Amino acid sequence: MRLSPSKEWLDQFFAGVVPSEAELKKLVADCPKEDQHLDYKAGKLLSDPKQDPAATIREYVAAFSNSDSGTLIVGYDQTAGFDGIPSAKAGGIEEWATRCIHDLAPFLSPPPRIPSANVGGATVLLIATAREPRLVPVIVKGELIYFLRIGESNYAAPPFLLSDLGRRNHPILKLRLHSAAVVGPKDHTAGRHVFVNSQEATGHASCPKMLTRSFS
Repeated sequence: MRLSPSKEWLDQFFAGVVPSEAELKKLVADCPKEDQHLDYKAGKLLSDPKQDPAATIREYVAAFSNSDSGTLIVGYDQTAGFDGIPSAKAGGIEEWATRCIHDLAPFLSPPPRIPSANVGGATVLLIATAREPRLVPVIVKGELIYFLRIGESNYAAPPFLLSDLGRRNHPILKLRLHSAAVVGPKDHTAGRHVFVNSQEATGHASCPKMLTRSFS
């Protein structure tokens, strides 16, 4: 199955591509709408006193890492085009973005790729984030929040989902193979191999403790 354009661009960023002006223009032409793997933020995000840009960066990095990876582009307005990072913040913007996600760093491997590029004199920031095997939390007002990317939006995982999502942090089932002894004609394990769950405690009632499979 062919990858979406946004996923193809993401793979290029992880391959080390730092986009040129022409490539960024092609990216937004290929991906006119936000989707599962791409989100745009206007540059004014970084100068709006009502916004917390660092918190926004953390949210998107966590949401993409908890879902199927993705790229956040800051400095592009879907209506007005490339508006860029405000000049007062353009210098050292990559270092600033790295500091924003410092608290998430232990969860992120590989770390996000954070290049910047120039389009018509406007500085544009890109943050390409991989999917992580462990869930990445964000502290919001003293509480751990797990953001997910679903379609073109981020959502905080509701409490009833967290136990299921936690399965990504621990193996659900470890199997080891044993030959069952033949006890008698009424022994239902006779002639079978038994796969026993070696996970001592998963904390999930839905995880089976034993699976059997007949072999001919």
